[in-house]
Amino acid sequence: MSLRVLLLRSSHRMTQEELATVIQVSRSTIRDWENGAGRPSAVKLYEMAHYFHVPMESFFTAEDSSDSEMIAVPKPLAITTRELLMAVDRMTTGLDFSKPDTFVLSSD
Repeated sequence: MSLRVLLLRSSHRMTQEELATVIQVSRSTIRDWENGAGRPSAVKLYEMAHYFHVPMESFFTAEDSSDSEMIAVPKPLAITTRELLMAVDRMTTGLDFSKPDTFVLSSD
């Protein structure tokens, strides 16, 4: 996942600071994600996937769809599509995705 965040950011010629501003985290948080010292939450993964126009599951797969090269992903990051969907479902309960370009918490 850390390599995928770095590759997406770099391929869009963004600095860590610019990506941090887009998804509303600190530059040090981006640095930690890229160095493998931390992992983004499901919400932040969603925001990055939306911003970079990639599927969320691309953060958990080895394939880089931009040039079809394979990227080595450490075993601890291996996750099935079913596990990903279950985790996203648990973490996004109560969020309103009805508006395509907004991401707001539901008041229910």
